[in-house]
Amino acid sequence: MWLLSTDRAELHFYTDTWMIEGGYAALSHTWGGGELSFQDLRMIINQCSAAGTNPRDYVSDKVRNACILAESEGYLWVWVDTCCIDKTSSAELSEAINTMYRWYEESEICYAYLHDVPSDCVLDAADSAFRKSRWHTRGWTLQELLAPANVVFFAQDWSRLGTKVELAGLLEDITGVYTDILTLRQPVSSPSVGVRMWWASRRSTTRVEDEAYCLMGIFGVNIPTIYGEGRQAFIRLQHEIMKYSEDTTLFAWSYILSYESDGRDKASSTPSLSESKAYLLAPSPRAFTLPTHYVPFLHRPSQPYPPKASQHHSKLHSQPGEPCHVNAMESEVGLLNHPDLPEFALTNIGIRCRFPVIETNGMTIAILLVSFKSRKWGTRYLGLLLHRSNSIIATAIHKARSTFYWAGDSFNRVSNPNDLAVMRLIDLGDDLYNPRIIEHIVLSPRWRTIYVAGSLQHNPPVPARDYRRYNVLPSSPFSVPMSTWGRIKAMGFRVVVVEPSDGSTAATQRNGGVSNLMRIRLLDVQSEEHLHIDLCLCHLGSDSSQRALHCATVTFFHSGNGFRNWDSSLENSVHDCKTDHVAEWSQRTRVFEDEHGRAARISFTLLRGPAISNESTLAEMLSLRVELLGDVYQAKYGILHVQSHQVFRETSQSHLQAQNDPTTLPETPSQAGDELTMDTVHAALLSVSVEPQRSIHMS
Repeated sequence: MWLLSTDRAELHFYTDTWMIEGGYAALSHTWGGGELSFQDLRMIINQCSAAGTNPRDYVSDKVRNACILAESEGYLWVWVDTCCIDKTSSAELSEAINTMYRWYEESEICYAYLHDVPSDCVLDAADSAFRKSRWHTRGWTLQELLAPANVVFFAQDWSRLGTKVELAGLLEDITGVYTDILTLRQPVSSPSVGVRMWWASRRSTTRVEDEAYCLMGIFGVNIPTIYGEGRQAFIRLQHEIMKYSEDTTLFAWSYILSYESDGRDKASSTPSLSESKAYLLAPSPRAFTLPTHYVPFLHRPSQPYPPKASQHHSKLHSQPGEPCHVNAMESEVGLLNHPDLPEFALTNIGIRCRFPVIETNGMTIAILLVSFKSRKWGTRYLGLLLHRSNSIIATAIHKARSTFYWAGDSFNRVSNPNDLAVMRLIDLGDDLYNPRIIEHIVLSPRWRTIYVAGSLQHNPPVPARDYRRYNVLPSSPFSVPMSTWGRIKAMGFRVVVVEPSDGSTAATQRNGGVSNLMRIRLLDVQSEEHLHIDLCLCHLGSDSSQRALHCATVTFFHSGNGFRNWDSSLENSVHDCKTDHVAEWSQRTRVFEDEHGRAARISFTLLRGPAISNESTLAEMLSLRVELLGDVYQAKYGILHVQSHQVFRETSQSHLQAQNDPTTLPETPSQAGDELTMDTVHAALLSVSVEPQRSIHMS
């Protein structure tokens, strides 16, 4: 690992932490603009060597102050993630990410610098800057809170706020991490997998792969880092956890169905296999909406499992001279036939699981031996809903293997049969040994070995129609760039394109003066945020010699307005000729809003050039751009802050000039915050431009 000398901020390399005499300090912080990179620091060191000056005077304020603080406390070395990792080396970056938890864990002290907390902050105030600090919302800082024994928090002026032990109660309230973990009474590995995932569920990372990579140390596993793999990284993390843990809380994610109180009945339809809830593994840490506990591992469970041997003996063997009451034993052991523990393993056709399974009321339920705390009812136990799909692929698998299932099932609300929901988990009541979903009806599970589809990536449904075809059909009046699809998916949305029921997209098709009708459905089941973008051509008021008018509308759906009641068919799609004609919009741009703080900016660009087909005489081809705006989307999906191409070019030029002239130093230390960073380079190469602060770009 690379370390900075605290007196001069010079780089020194150590092959292992035990070689560092006197130990080292570590800095925890959130990244912003102008972070000092490894290359920047090497350049400054070389320039200062030639000029005979101290490099510490020319590094960024954050790094310099960390060095000064560590030196004042007697440490010779400090580790800072921004400039102590050569991110241009994929091998070094991968090693650092896999070892980072240990580096924090073996540091003597960790300084947590909170740039957005003033020194006079009342930390435990209901709306304090400390509670709202960005440091509590980032994925990487979770391990920086957990791994070091001694974490000291500092305000924006580097004044001391307190240690994680002193602030343990407040930190538990903010982060969910238990006080016993923060005060080192219990190891980080003691809570269940589901609890640790829940800690991470309220945090975000800039790169989607880092959702998984930042959790490796917390779960004690290692996986290769492959930037570009997207959400497959989190699937691989779960595969690795499965190898070393029998904790079934890994499968206890998403919302819970309380069969009676929710007023739902089993629906005749089955969930779509493109639905993430249809699989055993979660698509993201965000899916873990509540802390769940694996009963066999609980220190003081409400009901221990497996039952103590003495309990079995007392039920199996009655008093001398009295008959043996087997039914009494069954009521205690809960009709689980015999105590056993779940097993699961990854196979080429899915995840092979051994669970106690219930079949009742048309439902198949696997008992996970998982509990959760309900504010209203106390300790409750969970089952995993399973179903058999009637899709083509599912039918083929069922014929080959009769024990194959998908997760989740569909339910209608009794008061509104059109209100259809896909649920994964079901409340089995407060008695582990007598599970029930309806009062007074005890269920009889039996241990079975079954196969469950693991993840969408490894168990794809029948391929959907390729949405890219809308960009190449001669008759298509709309084009949706691949960058738009990519950004939508990167935010966690699933894309479904709906066409008229007859499947026609021909330009000659007209229905009430409308043709080329298509609906883009953006679905985020975990956050319960869905959008419909309807596109069409309007022929009303135009004769055969006139080109049709492009139209676009946006509809928002979410849990607050009954998003499950939408009509996904296009037969009822309507537009308002007064407001929805793109030609009437200023610069072909319009912002659609709802009353709850959601907004979407829809804009179009006219496509021209020799590569654009001119076969369609009905309308020109427009390219779609989508941006999500507003407080709701900002809170759920975050904001991407990047620098513009112009800033990138200017910074690159100055950086190269400085490299060519080793005697060039920043005029003042404060200018050291303008160095070129790898994140800046990456953002510029992705062609992402600066936009208003509240926009999330998908084009």
